[in-house]
Amino acid sequence: MTPGARWLLVAVVFLCFAPFGLLGELGSLAQSPWHRVAALTLWSGGMAVAYAAAGTTWPPRFILLAGVVTVLGFFVVQRGVPEAPSPTALGPDEVAALRHHVTIVTGLTFVDVALMYVSFVMLIQGEGLRFMRAHAEIRLAREIHRALVPPLVGSSVTLAWRGVSRPSGEVGGDLVDVIAQPDGWLGCIADVSGHGVAAGVLMGMFKTAFHAAAGEVSDVGEVLTRTNRVISPLKQSNMFVTAACLRLANPGRIEYVLAGHPSLLHVRANASTAAWVGESQLAIGITADTRYETRTFDVERGDVVLVVTDGLLEVTNPQNEELGTAGLARSLQTIADTEPLAEIEARVFAACQAYGVQTDDQTLLIVRVL
Repeated sequence: MTPGARWLLVAVVFLCFAPFGLLGELGSLAQSPWHRVAALTLWSGGMAVAYAAAGTTWPPRFILLAGVVTVLGFFVVQRGVPEAPSPTALGPDEVAALRHHVTIVTGLTFVDVALMYVSFVMLIQGEGLRFMRAHAEIRLAREIHRALVPPLVGSSVTLAWRGVSRPSGEVGGDLVDVIAQPDGWLGCIADVSGHGVAAGVLMGMFKTAFHAAAGEVSDVGEVLTRTNRVISPLKQSNMFVTAACLRLANPGRIEYVLAGHPSLLHVRANASTAAWVGESQLAIGITADTRYETRTFDVERGDVVLVVTDGLLEVTNPQNEELGTAGLARSLQTIADTEPLAEIEARVFAACQAYGVQTDDQTLLIVRVL
């Protein structure tokens, strides 16, 4: 909230509870001195502001302190300005004086309610407009994210693939992308540090730089080297991107680069085993002069390779234990040659959902060698 909005909120809280002192005066019908009425009004409104601050911005122990101050403040007011006795029998002059006193207290209560309403409307107008602008920007960013990271389903002569990204909030920072090249197929998953709009913007810049580099060179390492060179000077100093890129250059070998990213899960069709493979290098955006080296591993027809972001691996159970690489590998120990990629995707997300609640963007790319 802006400083002006904070003061308006303080005014609303104060004015909402300040009439307690006035209403107490009306209920007793005692014609107390006006400085006592003012003290009770300031005490009730001030204590409401203190409780609101203690419950939102102050440490929890201050709530107990506010309670102690409330009781002490009430006794100080009671002893410092004693309450006038309630009338028992009234003559004409006393009735006129009481009517005058009640009229003033009632008028002050009306003024307080009117001021509270005006303050509340001003608060809603100011903060409501700010919220609507921010909400509209987030909605636009969400639509842009959906356009940049759509679900991917496709196949070629040598490969079939399926990719999906499930953000943890309105705007995600994960990317799953596939590029068809004249001499091969290039797939990528990227995970931007942090969450929200800033991560989504950096993800969009990464995708643009990645596509530009992939259009100029085919080597996976050189593609990420050029992408890193573009991204590094454009991002915030505390942000980086982990990425996993793989390319099928020939039917029996996959080229890959892991830039600070989790390993690739290789499920062999002939041996019914799932193993994590891959040697990780420096994340994108750490240093602009990083050069990435292409690594390779062999695959056979029917093998499945899964690329995941850490949002799928770091799901925790009620005992605060992560699913981890071992847990995800157990859920995919065997994959039939004919099992649709959509069912494999469902198995992965079902295993994560059964294990714990999603707290980070979860992105998956599944590749099957045909």
